[in-house]
Amino acid sequence: LSKDVGLALNVFPETQGRAGMREIGACNFCGLCGKICPSQIDIGAFLLRSRTELCKKGLLPKAHHEFWMRDMDFSDGEQAALFYQPSPGACKYLFFPGCQSGGSDPRYVTMTYEKLLVMEPETGLLLRCCGVPGLWAGETEIFKEALEKIREAWEQAGRPVLLTICPSCHRTFRDYLPDIPVKTVYELWQAGTGCCPVEEAAVFDPCASRNCPEMQAAVRRLAADSGVKVKELKYAGELAQCCSFGGHGYKVNPLVVKTQTREQAGLSPLPYITYCTNCRDIFASGGKACLHILDLIHGIDDGFRAPPTVTMRRDNRRALKQTLMRTYPTGLQPVKEREMLKLYMQPEVAKKMSDDLILEEDLAQVIETCEQKGHYLIDTETGHRVCHLAIGYTTYWVEYGPAEAGARTIHNAYSHRMTIKSEYGELRD
Repeated sequence: LSKDVGLALNVFPETQGRAGMREIGACNFCGLCGKICPSQIDIGAFLLRSRTELCKKGLLPKAHHEFWMRDMDFSDGEQAALFYQPSPGACKYLFFPGCQSGGSDPRYVTMTYEKLLVMEPETGLLLRCCGVPGLWAGETEIFKEALEKIREAWEQAGRPVLLTICPSCHRTFRDYLPDIPVKTVYELWQAGTGCCPVEEAAVFDPCASRNCPEMQAAVRRLAADSGVKVKELKYAGELAQCCSFGGHGYKVNPLVVKTQTREQAGLSPLPYITYCTNCRDIFASGGKACLHILDLIHGIDDGFRAPPTVTMRRDNRRALKQTLMRTYPTGLQPVKEREMLKLYMQPEVAKKMSDDLILEEDLAQVIETCEQKGHYLIDTETGHRVCHLAIGYTTYWVEYGPAEAGARTIHNAYSHRMTIKSEYGELRD
């Protein structure tokens, strides 16, 4: 592995390929290898440094991480980001739910924040991304900028204790903002609600909780207090394994990622209880009954909620911000968004798009741009139009037809990293 990584870092593009790129790109950075290695060799840390060095040299394909970097920009932008303080500069706590919590289910944020305000009225709220996509993409400067924005908000709030519900956010702050006190909400709550949609369940510890035994113990206590008979998995606590989300390896090696998800879901026939929304949604996408601990606390799910598509995750974050702005006096004006072309599609098409990390808003942009320029093909057998457009480092293709009221019906869509040029020039927005 070290030899392949060395070749990747010292490549001569004219004469050789880049060995080791799949290993570098598919690592979850879960930290398990460093924990169990007798010589304490942390291969994940080695691969992360390699990924960062490749990025600096311009050798790391931007398309591998483009979706998540764009998603991070969205979470930190005006459509989703929010900073609220009940009393400016005097917060005792600052609740940081993380971008994916509200994307999975906005109630994870709204109901948790309501509960925190009852416990301590001087609790602020900060909605944005912790920045870890930048770290995983090797974009160290972007990662540092994200951390600095969080530090600025923390300073404005009066340097309170940062409260998290996402283990990845928690690990990021502990590792990269060590001077900021951070705690999980699970450790503050003394008892569960008694809500018990399942009699028995296994706790799946997210890999980011590995070095946080207090977090792991608090979740087990809350689950037991809610009436669940808690069982342990073979790999738990310090041996916690990644659900497959960490490191964003899906684009680089989807087979490894899917295999990893299947293996983790198969560790027990029991339903799972976890405390990471990515773990919950990934297992649910494979048909595994999985509850987030907040489902038990708030009584909002029975473990079989279908995971949202990537488009729905953005819609959820938009809706979350609007709900919070109506509830709390933030002083912000509602964001006026450009009306998007309406798209219709069958559920199987929506799932395929989501699995391929294709947003509906991107397809709407493809259709609008190509129709405006007249750059599309017509399938004479079906009458469907086919067109493509490069957005960033990715080219999106869509097959579609008309629908009522000027909308479009999506029949198929896919994407790739190639740039296509013709006599009209490159089709790029």
